[in-house]
Amino acid sequence: MIKFSSSEQWISRTLRAGVWFSATLLLGGLLLDLIQQSPAERFPGTLTLAQFYKTVFMGSNDHSPGSIVLYAGIMALLLTPVIRVFVAGLTFVAERDWKFVWISIAVFLAFSFELFLSL
Repeated sequence: MIKFSSSEQWISRTLRAGVWFSATLLLGGLLLDLIQQSPAERFPGTLTLAQFYKTVFMGSNDHSPGSIVLYAGIMALLLTPVIRVFVAGLTFVAERDWKFVWISIAVFLAFSFELFLSL
């Protein structure tokens, strides 16, 4: 049996938690959509990030609760690798492994730059 270091365990737990969290949101959103809507209303169109923000944080009723929860599940799944890099950086700081701290910072900045460009 292979022994993992504490940093590998934290990274593994982070990835597992992110996938389970997003899977729970996706399943919940799917069930909400199936319960609340008729078949003709199930796929009204795509939901953009701006529409998601407007609906969740500003109280707009443009989309069903099920589609909002589905979108949140997709966003959680997309953010899981970003959180993984952040956790890896923190574990490398705790281990005082400065080479990998700088690599983690570079990867995190690359993710942030891509997110900035996509918006």
